[in-house]
Amino acid sequence: MIPAVEYDSLEPWARTYLTPQLTDWSAAVDRRFPGKSWVPGFWVVVRDDSGPDLSVVTASRRVGLTVIGPESDYAGTSRLAQRVAYLMRISPSPGPSSPVVACTVRGPYSLDATGRTEFYLSGDLIVAGHQ
Repeated sequence: MIPAVEYDSLEPWARTYLTPQLTDWSAAVDRRFPGKSWVPGFWVVVRDDSGPDLSVVTASRRVGLTVIGPESDYAGTSRLAQRVAYLMRISPSPGPSSPVVACTVRGPYSLDATGRTEFYLSGDLIVAGHQ
C-alpha cells in the first residue's frame, strides 16, 4: 500500500509565522477581512489559493496577502507590506513547523481602497507534504 501524502492549509502556517514578526505594527493576521466594526489599525489577510501537485511529495501553492492599514498612514502600511513580502521571501525552512521549501513573492501593489490603505502581494510557494 502506498502511503498517503497530505498538504496542510497555508493560512494557519502563515498566521503562526507572521504574527510574532509583526509585533512592531500590532498587526492582526487572519484569513478573514476586518469586520464593519474594525478600528483602524494594521491587518494582514492571508488566503490560500492552492495549486497543483508537482510530485508525490511536493506541491506548488499560491498564497494571497492583503495588507490593510489606516487611510491616514499610507507610508506605514507600505512599510508593513514590504516587511510581509520580505518575511515571505525568507520563509523557506522545511521541517516540522514549516512546509515551505521555496517562495517567490510578487508585489506588494497598492490597491484603490476606500476608508483605508491596502496593498496586495502573492507568494508562489513550493511545499512539502507529510504522511
